[in-house]
Amino acid sequence: MSKDQELFEMLKGDSEHWHEWDDRPEMSPFETCIHCGVSRRYGEKKYTNPNLTTWEGFGWLRKAMRGRGDWFDFLVWLGFCQPFDSQEATLKLFDYFTPTHFRAAVDDYFQEVQIN
Repeated sequence: MSKDQELFEMLKGDSEHWHEWDDRPEMSPFETCIHCGVSRRYGEKKYTNPNLTTWEGFGWLRKAMRGRGDWFDFLVWLGFCQPFDSQEATLKLFDYFTPTHFRAAVDDYFQEVQIN
């Protein structure tokens, strides 16, 4: 399982799932997700899984982390602020974050605090 898939599975919403494509029977030009049944032409970029090291993936990961309820604890764990700091002021720090660093930080956070 890739790091993106691992984090996705930990943070996904109720209506989200990681697309896994079936083997193309008899070299069909289409592939089908084994979880939801959606089909796409082989190699098509439709219904792709999030790449958490891109800006689009960063947006998904940040939204998922903020929805967990321990967002401020995560920022404290990163060392971005102290427990008594203003939450609004610390959010501006993310203007300087890159998707790759954020994905690594989320993974490290889960490894250390062992949250599922």
